[in-house]
Amino acid sequence: MTITTAAVVFGRTTIDGTPMAVGANGAAAQTGSKWRHGAADMPSYDEGVAAWTDGDLFVVLNDEHVSAYAQADGALRWRIKPPEGVFCGAGTAVVQNRVAVAYGGGCAVAALLDFGTGSFVWQQPFKTPQYDDKPAKSASLEIIEDTVVVTQSFGMAGLEVATGRTKWSKPTPPDTPEKGLHCRAKDAMPQGRAVALLVTCLNSYPEFDLAIVAVDVAGTVTKEKTLVKPIPTATIVPAWVSTTPPVIFLDDADDESAYLMLDDTFTPTARVEAGNYETGLARPQMDFNGDDASGSLHSRMRALVTDGLLVTVTGVAPALPSSIVAFDLKNGEKKWETPAAEGDRFMAPVAVDNGEIIAEVAPPDDDEGPQRVVRVKPADGALTVVGTYQMDDDPKTKGISLIAFYEFFWVGGVMFAAMGDYNQYAGALVCRFG
Repeated sequence: MTITTAAVVFGRTTIDGTPMAVGANGAAAQTGSKWRHGAADMPSYDEGVAAWTDGDLFVVLNDEHVSAYAQADGALRWRIKPPEGVFCGAGTAVVQNRVAVAYGGGCAVAALLDFGTGSFVWQQPFKTPQYDDKPAKSASLEIIEDTVVVTQSFGMAGLEVATGRTKWSKPTPPDTPEKGLHCRAKDAMPQGRAVALLVTCLNSYPEFDLAIVAVDVAGTVTKEKTLVKPIPTATIVPAWVSTTPPVIFLDDADDESAYLMLDDTFTPTARVEAGNYETGLARPQMDFNGDDASGSLHSRMRALVTDGLLVTVTGVAPALPSSIVAFDLKNGEKKWETPAAEGDRFMAPVAVDNGEIIAEVAPPDDDEGPQRVVRVKPADGALTVVGTYQMDDDPKTKGISLIAFYEFFWVGGVMFAAMGDYNQYAGALVCRFG
């Protein structure tokens, strides 16, 4: 069955199905200043799924709607709801102004969303093998060449980018007769013309093997590595930091978390211990367990890879010392560590701009004081403050709260942020600094 939808009228877009006029050229000026949209400005939702910047848009997807804002002034260009159920997945990257998303019961309908028109190019049901035929709750949908590669817990599928037609469907590898449908994808990200998966496979309960697998556009496994040591799945959750080069984070509730560097064959080459949750290295924003819409099977990271370094932050808990720190990708040795100003907290390294690391710094507590954007030199960790931004807010909240539930974006010298979970008192769920 093919599901189609009518495109919006040229020169207009929709807000919750109601046409709204936009500028003659459908674009806002590139100059602008700080803006925010809070609970008073946005329809409610439960969980954030993904966000992207594309052209002059900042696009935010949650389970209830996708909204596109002009980067310059925050004007709402378009908003679209899922035709049924909720949005439950998306890809990490925008390809030619488009991104693949999923919605509906069992997260079983894929759609190609065009950012230029704010409409679906196509909508198609699909099916992946799932354990005991229980419906999946989330999906990762990456556009790789002419294929949308869908990853859903115990199964995968390849869809035509042009039409959404299913080309192939298979169990999540590595699938073996003795394991059956017991291999479950925990994270998925693009790697060249393949999607790289972090997979847990039942070994002997309660222990699971952790496998790292690359699957190409034809559904063929091109690389595979199973880590020798079984892991108790109840305590450890794997997440990609980077697929090029490959770096993963193993989140362990028992304070044995670590960043793991891999070579091109997915063989571990170095390990950096993360230590205590409050004072050690920051964890990814794992407000999901691969089962629901939040994160779309991919964690929001508080680390990045650049210039042979793994860069992350420490001490994101309020009122505790905080630093930005870098480790050598080859051997895991610490290269440098730079503390934040007294009381401030490094929230995350966000991007690399002109060879320097852009990082976000929050005030000592969650709802008072200015935000700071800093530039950090990869060679020695020396930092320069780019800007300080006081976001005046609703008196109920006193200020913009930039805790672990925000994802940050650096575009054209400006910082944007989007909050994941909905907060009815939030004065800023989506915002621009400066």
